[in-house]
Amino acid sequence: MAREHSLSTSSGTITIAQAQPSDIDIVISILEEAGQWLLERGIYQWLPGSFSRDRIASSLGHS
Repeated sequence: MAREHSLSTSSGTITIAQAQPSDIDIVISILEEAGQWLLERGIYQWLPGSFSRDRIASSLGHS
């Protein structure tokens, strides 16, 4: 069962839910975008292209 949390903000309600295995493409896309954002600021913590689909899938399979 996915865990969810909702938060009311001045822009509306934000709902955060635990990713499921079927969300792998979305998760990788978010990580790639965050990695690119960091890289553009000279931060080499999450390099775009370094997110292994197998590793992410394994992480999504565990709660």
